[in-house]
Amino acid sequence: KVGTPSSLPLEATSKLSLDSMEKIEAMSTSLASPDSMASLSPDSMEKIDVLVVGCGISGISAAYHISKHCRGTTFAVLERRAKLGGTWSFFKYPGIRTDSDVFSFGFGWKRWESDNIVAPAKDICQYLDDAVDEHGLRQHIRLNTDVVSASFSSATQRWTVTTGAGGTIVCRFLILTTGYYQYEKPHMPAFDGSDRFQGTFVHSQQWPESLDVAGKRVIVIGSGATAVTMVPALIDSGATSVVMLQRSPSYYYVAPKHKKDRALSVLERLFGARIGYFLQKWLTILQGAVVYAYAQWFRAAAKQRFIAEARKLCPDHVDADTHFSPSYGVWDQRLCLDPDGSLFAALRTGRASVVTDHVARFVESGVCTGGGEVLEADIVVSATGLTLQHNFPMSTMKVSVDGVPYDAPNHFVFRGCMLSGVPNLFYILGYTNASWTLRADMMARYFCDMINYLGRHGMGMLCPCADGVEESQAVPFNLSSGYVTRNRGRFPKLGGAQPWGTVQSFFSELWRFKVRTFSELQWIKFTPAAARVAAGA
Repeated sequence: KVGTPSSLPLEATSKLSLDSMEKIEAMSTSLASPDSMASLSPDSMEKIDVLVVGCGISGISAAYHISKHCRGTTFAVLERRAKLGGTWSFFKYPGIRTDSDVFSFGFGWKRWESDNIVAPAKDICQYLDDAVDEHGLRQHIRLNTDVVSASFSSATQRWTVTTGAGGTIVCRFLILTTGYYQYEKPHMPAFDGSDRFQGTFVHSQQWPESLDVAGKRVIVIGSGATAVTMVPALIDSGATSVVMLQRSPSYYYVAPKHKKDRALSVLERLFGARIGYFLQKWLTILQGAVVYAYAQWFRAAAKQRFIAEARKLCPDHVDADTHFSPSYGVWDQRLCLDPDGSLFAALRTGRASVVTDHVARFVESGVCTGGGEVLEADIVVSATGLTLQHNFPMSTMKVSVDGVPYDAPNHFVFRGCMLSGVPNLFYILGYTNASWTLRADMMARYFCDMINYLGRHGMGMLCPCADGVEESQAVPFNLSSGYVTRNRGRFPKLGGAQPWGTVQSFFSELWRFKVRTFSELQWIKFTPAAARVAAGA
C-alpha cells in the first residue's frame, strides 16, 4: 500500500514491537518460500534487526542512535578495515584535517573538547574512539569484516548478507555508511611519461607513512582541499620547496584555527560552558549557511569578495589574479578551508609557490608544464581527486533485490537517504557545503524514526516507489567538481522535485526531517510484516 499513515489498513495500527514481530515470524517460517531464512541452516547464519556497513562518522552515529532510540533492536556495525574512523583513519598524507569547524563537526550527542577549531585526523580518530567507548558501542563493532554481497527477499522481508570470511548475516534493515568514493582507486590521470620520473611519485590517497619529505623538493598537482592542506604541512615537515601545480584556481576560505576565541569565551561566561558551547555551535552553523546562501544569491559579489581576500593575503611576488581567480562561481565546487591563512603564510616564506598550468609530461627530473617550464622535484604528489563509487551507494558489494542485480542508474534517490525499488535500505551521506556530521546525525535519527514507525504499525517492509517521477538533469551534490562530473553516469537518478533528490541545506532538512518526519510517505510502499502476510492478515 502506498500512502500516508492515515491510509494504512486499520489492522496495521496496533503497536507491535520488533521483538513481538520476531516471535510471530518465527512461528510461521514453515510458510516461507524456499529462499527464506528457514531454508538456511541455523548454524550457518546470524539473525539481527539492523546491519550497519561502515564504521566512520556515519556508522558510529547510526550505532549511537539505534542504541538510544530503538531500544531492544539488535544491530551490528561491520568495518572491513582494521580500524574504525573511515576517511580519518584511512588517509595518511601530511596535514590531513577536517575542512569544517569542530563545533558542527562534532556529534550532536558528544561535545568536542579539543582547543583546535580545525582538527587534525589523529584528534578526530581519538574523538571517535572516545565516543564509541563512552556510549558502549564497541561491543557492536566488528573490524576486519568485509561485505561481499547482499540480497533482499520480498517473501521474507530480509536482507541476506555474505561476508568475505564466508559468514552469513540475515537482517531486516541495511544501513550503508560507506561514503561516496572508492578507497581502492583514487583518480589518477594518465600523465605522459610518469614512468620516466626518477623521483618518488605518489597519490595523496595512497600516501606511504614512511615517506620522508625533509630536505626534498616537492610538487603537489592539484589545488583542492587536499592540496591546500598538504602544502603548508610539507613546508612544516622540512621540505626544501613545495610547488602547487594547478590546472585552474580554487576559492579559499580563511578561518581561525583555534576555538578559544572571544565569542566562545563571552558565551561561556554569560551562559555557562554547556549552553555557551551549544550557542557557539549554532552560531557557527548559521554563519556557514549564510556564506553559502550569499554565494548562491549574489554570485558576482561573492566571487569578487573571495578574490579580493586572496589579493590581500598574497605576498607581492604572487599574482593573485592569475593563481587565485577561479572561472567558476563560489560553491560551484567545494570551498577550501585555509585555517589561519596557512597556505598564504607558506607562500610568504618563499619556500612554497604556485604555478597555474597543466602537466604536459613528466621528465626525469620532474614535470614539464604546458607552457614549457620544467619544475624539478624529488617527490611528485598527485592530489587529483577521488573516484566515486561505481555502483553508488553499494561500495564494493554485489546487491540484488528478488534476484535482480542493483544498478545505480536504474534507481531514483529518495530524500537523499533511500532508493526507489530497494526495500529496507538506507544510506547516509553528509553535506558538501557544511559539516558532514550534521547530516549524518540527522539521517541516523530519521532511520530510527522510520523503523519505529514500522514497528508501531505492524509493517515489515518499506520501499520508495518512483512511478511517474521525471528524471532531472541536476548534478549530484550540486557540485561541478571533477570527481562528480567524471562519474555522473554511475549515480542514481535525481527527480525534478523533492523528495526525489538531495538537499544541500541543513536548515531546510532540519524542518523536513525533524518537524515533518512522516511527510511524503505517499511515495513509499508499506507492506505488513511477513507473518501477517503469511497468515492472511
